[in-house]
Amino acid sequence: MVILPPCAPPTSSAAIATDVPRIKFRHPAYPDSAPDLLCLSAVDGDDGVDYDIALLACCIVTGNTWRDISFAVKVNSHAVSHVSRPANGVLRGRVFYFRLKGYEPNEKYPVIPSFDHWRFPHDEIPHLWSDLTIPHFAAPPILKHKPAAMFRNKTCRMSGYVDATEAAHLVPLAAGHWFNPNDIKRYCCLAYDAFPINDENNLLLLRKDIHHLFDQRRFTFAPKKPDDDTPPHLVTHVLPPHGSVELVSLYHNRILHPLSGVSVKLLLARFAWSIFTDEIFPFFSGTQEYAVLLFDLETGKAITNRLRPSQIRARSSMFEAFTRS
Repeated sequence: MVILPPCAPPTSSAAIATDVPRIKFRHPAYPDSAPDLLCLSAVDGDDGVDYDIALLACCIVTGNTWRDISFAVKVNSHAVSHVSRPANGVLRGRVFYFRLKGYEPNEKYPVIPSFDHWRFPHDEIPHLWSDLTIPHFAAPPILKHKPAAMFRNKTCRMSGYVDATEAAHLVPLAAGHWFNPNDIKRYCCLAYDAFPINDENNLLLLRKDIHHLFDQRRFTFAPKKPDDDTPPHLVTHVLPPHGSVELVSLYHNRILHPLSGVSVKLLLARFAWSIFTDEIFPFFSGTQEYAVLLFDLETGKAITNRLRPSQIRARSSMFEAFTRS
């Protein structure tokens, strides 16, 4: 009988820095002492972040502001310089300012406080996401929800493992009440099912440990292009400014195993949900008054209010947790 040595550990802090550098994105109208708008891991290239990922994240927390937007860097205390999209698509630097056309540098454009208040942009899917195609899959008629997803995928879509896999929600179960007012069921196989959040279009198979990290918002999925002439590929992107070095070395920027029957729109919703966490989105942890964009369920409209942090916390949650599995 041959006795084997222990498995080699994955590339981790023994081989790369123990702390992934972070890149800060700032609101230009708030003082330097105010919290950052967003913080993202510098995990692309040697020390940068994907330009399109950073821009999309900033657009989401400011209410789907896809147009007339830009990054800038501070030249001195009185001037900033516009930052164009780098040729290789990797944004390098440590501090950038996110600017919206129509707002002066000292004018507070509004920011969304939570995923509950984010509205899904049905008719304005952002660039790259609108170009991403995932084939349709028809499960046997007797299967739906998790059994249909497991029949479709068979192995973990990130690792390729067969053992210890389970169906993971894209829009998480706890956000089930967000589905209806955003009309997300239109992207489900069974739009009139009693629990559309459990639809197979909202599920993909992951290994259990990876699923846990997925629900901890350690990473998300996003389309990226290796060059201008290639269609976008769906890849894993590690988000938090203190992201796991093992996740980075094992999975960051890796194409998923072949996907079918998963909704691109629900992948976009998952990306947005992943942004609204204190580690990535610390903006409202300050003490000053904020311009806040809130969605009013009664009127069906977004409104801008000036609120203090305690008022923002009181109004951030619109829905009770949805726990039906």
